[in-house]
Amino acid sequence: IVHIDDPGVAAGRFGFSADLGIPVQQGVATELAVTSDLTGLAVALPAGLGKAEEAAVPGSVRVRFGAPRSRLDFEYRSAAVWLTFAERVDGGAIAFDAEPPADHPEQALVLSGRLDGFMLEDVLPGEDGGAGLTLPIHLDSLAVNRIDVGDFAVNGATLGGMVGQGGFEIDIDSRELIGVVSQTGDEVMSLSFAAVNVPAGEAEGDPLTPDLIPELPAADVWIDRLMLGEDDYGNWRFELRPGDGALTVANLRADVRGVTVTASEPLVWQADPGRTRFRGTLDGGDLSVVLPQWGYAPTVETEQAVLEGKFTWDGSPLAVDLFRVR
Repeated sequence: IVHIDDPGVAAGRFGFSADLGIPVQQGVATELAVTSDLTGLAVALPAGLGKAEEAAVPGSVRVRFGAPRSRLDFEYRSAAVWLTFAERVDGGAIAFDAEPPADHPEQALVLSGRLDGFMLEDVLPGEDGGAGLTLPIHLDSLAVNRIDVGDFAVNGATLGGMVGQGGFEIDIDSRELIGVVSQTGDEVMSLSFAAVNVPAGEAEGDPLTPDLIPELPAADVWIDRLMLGEDDYGNWRFELRPGDGALTVANLRADVRGVTVTASEPLVWQADPGRTRFRGTLDGGDLSVVLPQWGYAPTVETEQAVLEGKFTWDGSPLAVDLFRVR
């Protein structure tokens, strides 16, 4: 009926019922309708769209043949899909828990509606770069209740932007993140956030753990405002490069609670022994203003306070206490 590259998300055998309507009068399209409970088909999809081989989940397909294009409509779980095609798919839409748009002029697959949630690693392209993606994907205010990134959760997200074979640019607006994530080809990912809000943990201590290191991408990062719970950690610019058992942060510059931090060589967070080392400059200006922002009494007044050297501390880069580093 239509040539679609196999995305490799379904396998098995299942029974179905089919009706083929061939009109005798002109101007009426030939239609093929297929229904099945899909028992015998295993589906490996995230966001609650997968199914075990033995599970019965109703699905239906209706194909309306026409010229120059035909149309396929498909319903499965919370997804309602339509695709237009000649020899290959040239447009379409998928809506989750919602009606898809009746039509659109884009040569793209438009995603809209609401998903309950997914793990980020389950939807990222593999090493093949997402083989089988012949149409760009347009995210049209796609709502996602929860996105899990390792131990970090993004809640109440609205996603926009485009994903294609040449890269992606995704706008995200959520309680934890507001900004743009993008990548072109094999270039390093860009993370540009107006705000990052990391919830405070139930216990005091390091907000980050070493098992986060392999979850992080290589990325150039801009954060206009970083909040850890109720604490404002200012703005940050750096190049994130995770490695084997360590995270390297190059070209670091930050303004944090009255202190300007500038690295003269890459900061390194080692998972074992769980320490961070940094070489650079801390410029604090008047310490009578800076000290209270770090929980200390304003016992010293200065016109300028500059520390330059090599510093180390236990834990992640965010576990630093600038006045207790060694």
